Amino acid sequence: MHCTHYPVGIYGGFISVIFAKLSMAILRIFALIQIIIDQHFGVLGVPPLYHGSLESPLDIELQCLKAGLHLFIEKPVSVQPPEKFEAYVQAVEELQKEKGLALSVGYMFRYHPAITKMKSILEQQGRPVMGINARYICAYSEMDHPFWWNKDKSGGPIVEQATHFCDLMRYLAGEVDENSVSALAVSASDDKDDPGYLAAVHPINKESALTQNQRLPRLTTSHWFFTNGALGNLTHAVALHGPKYEAAIEVWADGLRMALEEPYFPECKLRIRTGWYSM
Repeated sequence: MHCTHYPVGIYGGFISVIFAKLSMAILRIFALIQIIIDQHFGVLGVPPLYHGSLESPLDIELQCLKAGLHLFIEKPVSVQPPEKFEAYVQAVEELQKEKGLALSVGYMFRYHPAITKMKSILEQQGRPVMGINARYICAYSEMDHPFWWNKDKSGGPIVEQATHFCDLMRYLAGEVDENSVSALAVSASDDKDDPGYLAAVHPINKESALTQNQRLPRLTTSHWFFTNGALGNLTHAVALHGPKYEAAIEVWADGLRMALEEPYFPECKLRIRTGWYSM
């Protein structure tokens, strides 16, 4: 058996250069194509409710691609319902291929040195992933962004935050059998005796003014099969106080355990246990 402990520095983030809280009226006068028609590359960082749709003026991706722009899109790419999102994805992919353009979404953890190491070890070992467990625990008490607390606008914590880990799990283990996905959640509550009550929500967020369907779930857990039969499990919670989040992703395969702890921080660690048994 061999155990290795790697301190791994965080991969530098990216900057969204078009980010703004735009109303529908402002979007209509965005004149995006006129502004960037002579450019070659675009970075799309507007909030997700203002793009990611086939309907004008929310079809910014399509307008950029039609103008011949290579495009970087900040996640989440959309908050549309699944049936509308699938049609949007198909239209974007078809136009991208037709124009021969590069298109990327801001899943920066794919380029984290620890993930590169984990991917390399899986390839070297030559065995499929058996299971992945991911945890993303949000620190909420200093989060003074009303937009984020409204699920209709942000998409909710899985779409807005844990989407990074959903992407990593697919990157490491392959595609998901969507028919196998199951999830449970602890709903928001104003009753102090309920597990969904949060005592330290910043008053600027005015969460109590939102409808129940607009409020964020406090804890969400989901599990599924990957198409190769491996198991995936994801837990997200809005629970911690202070500024620091906690996150980890753990991978198991025959003779292998890898655990990446705190990937958002410079002090993140990758713990690896390997071992081979021969008859």
